[in-house]
Amino acid sequence: MTAKVSGAPKADQTLTRVEGEAWLLRRLLKHGIDALAGVTEEGERKTRFRQAIKTAGISEVICASKERKPLSYAQAFERLYGEKL
Repeated sequence: MTAKVSGAPKADQTLTRVEGEAWLLRRLLKHGIDALAGVTEEGERKTRFRQAIKTAGISEVICASKERKPLSYAQAFERLYGEKL
């Protein structure tokens, strides 16, 4: 599965799920949140990303932009996984 996430290394680049997860992890690390801690299974990564964003209270924090419109962590999560935060 691919997700379009702007603010990634190349603007408006179509990312693979792994690239999208790596991008989200880098963004969360800027908030001091290490959501993965060695986990490699996709379902667990999704659960940990969701929990980390909610626990830190950053779901509405802007983390990127899409076509010059702000993109929150909740929206980035939804674009990456195809489901609500």
